Amino acid sequence: MKEKDEANKEEKKEENPVDSHSNEKQENHEAHKDDKEEPLSGGSSEPPMGGDSPGDKGTTPTPPPDKPSFFSKLLKAMNSNKPASAFAIALLVVIVWSLVVHQSNKVQHQREVSKMVAEHSQAVDSLNIRNLELSARVFSWSVRSELMRKNTENLNQLFTVFVQESDANLVQLISVEDGTVTISTDKQFEGRPLDIKNLTELLAQRIVTDDNGTTVYLQVMGFNEPIGILMARKSN
Repeated sequence: MKEKDEANKEEKKEENPVDSHSNEKQENHEAHKDDKEEPLSGGSSEPPMGGDSPGDKGTTPTPPPDKPSFFSKLLKAMNSNKPASAFAIALLVVIVWSLVVHQSNKVQHQREVSKMVAEHSQAVDSLNIRNLELSARVFSWSVRSELMRKNTENLNQLFTVFVQESDANLVQLISVEDGTVTISTDKQFEGRPLDIKNLTELLAQRIVTDDNGTTVYLQVMGFNEPIGILMARKSN
């Protein structure tokens, strides 16, 4: 019987080749359709790669979490190791305190140095003034002896040597009668009246100090009365 059936099928295929070819295509299509439907019958399906699932449509993406700041990391590290944190804080306090003390000592030192320099400068100035006064006083004795002899040439030489050997920059002999300069190491002042209102008050001051220098005034005495005024000036 089987042989007869197969023979009949072959006869039909030979008679209708087009129908047999269409039947084979239909069977292949149904088999391919069954293969596609097999995953659905398995119970679980996964979305295709690169596609979005239906539930993801219309939702905004979640932003990434904020990075922890430096201070938060520092606090976390300090809390994790409290002894080391306490030691670091104590060390920082000591360093800051040392810097403050050092700066305070530096300022105090500068003040002391400035004070010492000012005191030293004042002492040097006082010493220079004292030396100028003493040298002018000794020099006035030589001027007196030459004035008593009215030896003008020797006075000019004495004035020049005194300027060269002492701290004085200018030496003058002033007349007590009219206040004119009779002898001066700077010849342009000779014969000019000195701008002094009261010679007695000037001699009472004896030492006059200003921004330009120091001037010493000494009275040159004769036998019973003054015969001249010696002026020695040291410029700054």
